[in-house]
Amino acid sequence: MTYPLRQAPTEYPVTVEEDLAGLRIHVHRLVGLPIVRADRHYGDEVCLELGEKRPYDSQLLAGELQGTWQITTQASDWTLQDAEGAVRCTSEDPMRIEPAFEPASGSSITDALVTYPHLGLLIKFSNGWSFVVAGSQADGDDLHNWVMFDDGGGIILAGPGQKWFFGRAD
Repeated sequence: MTYPLRQAPTEYPVTVEEDLAGLRIHVHRLVGLPIVRADRHYGDEVCLELGEKRPYDSQLLAGELQGTWQITTQASDWTLQDAEGAVRCTSEDPMRIEPAFEPASGSSITDALVTYPHLGLLIKFSNGWSFVVAGSQADGDDLHNWVMFDDGGGIILAGPGQKWFFGRAD
């Protein structure tokens, strides 16, 4: 999937764990944000809407609310686990994401971590649940592991392979 960017994003290769420092700073900004909702997108992709609620710009979605921040999975397996570690939903059964995520709605993010070396993502919620996105070292795919849109118009693209990108999407 391509995203409308104001300029070409800056690429940051990851060859050692220290190369993730900048990405981890960006991702840590998720801590404290409330969950607005989770939606299934294309195939097994999931979009987490986070932050303040605001209306969509599209007339097709009039009356619907979105978060000021978004995390979207792409070419990665993901898992939603409850506080006891039981799997509530996975990328193998994405049709259940909305009802499975309902108990986490209204909670907030308590931790957000980028994993090395695969550029995965671990998000922990205040209700004890967690959302895990497995990254990939494969560089042959043109899909990203996950994408994050922030409230200031920034976009982070993790992967494919061992690199991440930062650009402007506004």
